[in-house]
Amino acid sequence: MEEIPKIEDKIKALYLYIDANTSDTEGDSWYYGYNPIIVSHINTLSKAECERLVSEIWNWKEEILVDLADPFLQIRNPNLDGSFLYCKIFMNIT
Repeated sequence: MEEIPKIEDKIKALYLYIDANTSDTEGDSWYYGYNPIIVSHINTLSKAECERLVSEIWNWKEEILVDLADPFLQIRNPNLDGSFLYCKIFMNIT
């Protein structure tokens, strides 16, 4: 598994990581491989970065939102309500 790009903009890095791997449909690679990396990354976001993430994800491609939903259920960042975001993603997908 690749790592999330080491760039200053952590939100863009998250987008780039998910976008680069969205075509991987092999077995449990998302559950055991990508999701823990995404969760770990989201857990490091500051309050300001969390606010920016919540405002920006609604402009992301639907495929990326689908891949982002499950990790939201596992995050432990006090600045994000992962369950709410999980539900909102699926309510917004057409």
